[in-house]
Amino acid sequence: MNRNILEGNIIAQLGLEKLPDEEKAALLEQMVGWVEKRVFGKILASLAEADKARFLEIMESGDQAASEEFLSQKVPNFAELLEQETAAAKQELAEFHKTLD
Repeated sequence: MNRNILEGNIIAQLGLEKLPDEEKAALLEQMVGWVEKRVFGKILASLAEADKARFLEIMESGDQAASEEFLSQKVPNFAELLEQETAAAKQELAEFHKTLD
């Protein structure tokens, strides 16, 4: 997943600029994982059973090229979906952070 999409100012939005770089990196890893789960859940919900099985096989294999090819064929709006879910996750995190203040 393109972490630059997620990274875009989320640290500043949450007021975490002063965290050590290692902690920022760990936080971003968790956020990337969270967004990936959201995106993959939506992808799986949109696929037919045979395509779900094929997609899971590809993901387990770790073949990035096959994954990109599959997504371009079966989920033509993947980039849009990724942007939407990233924006939603960032918004939810920002709103949650406000409740902690």
